[in-house]
Amino acid sequence: MSKIITFISKNNYYGKSTTILNLCTWLSLLGKKTLIIDFDLNGNISKYFENTYTYDIKDILIEEKIIDNAIYDTYIKDLFILPCINRDSEDDSLIFDIISENLFALKNLIDNSEKKFDYIFIDTSNKDIFYKNALIASDISCFLIKAEDSDLNDILELSEILSEVKENYNRWL
Repeated sequence: MSKIITFISKNNYYGKSTTILNLCTWLSLLGKKTLIIDFDLNGNISKYFENTYTYDIKDILIEEKIIDNAIYDTYIKDLFILPCINRDSEDDSLIFDIISENLFALKNLIDNSEKKFDYIFIDTSNKDIFYKNALIASDISCFLIKAEDSDLNDILELSEILSEVKENYNRWL
């Protein structure tokens, strides 16, 4: 059974994607079968691998395709990616509608995968609805913040979202 870990932050440029890439590469090199789910509409991690993707997470959610059709090998042994391709804002609003209507959308995708991984890391967009979907699907959450006074509010907001998800949707988080 996979250990599912989500990284979230209230702002961009806090190092979520870089941290995930480093951790996943390290785990893969240790022989752990690892999947990165790029659930960030900017698709930063997907761009890193410079792969040509036929399907991505948007296709899977919008067209209800099987998740395994959009999981790709990377050039690192035992490291796989479910990409997010930055296409157009119409797709982004469709994704937003889908995950707003079904908070379990990402969890259902992961549960329906036939491929088995030791670890699954989720990189999220910095919007509450993405956090909720990712946290519902996760075993562990990691908040990335800067050590500044202005970020204390971010900690409180993220803690409230975590508490809501834990209380109402995922008590194992």
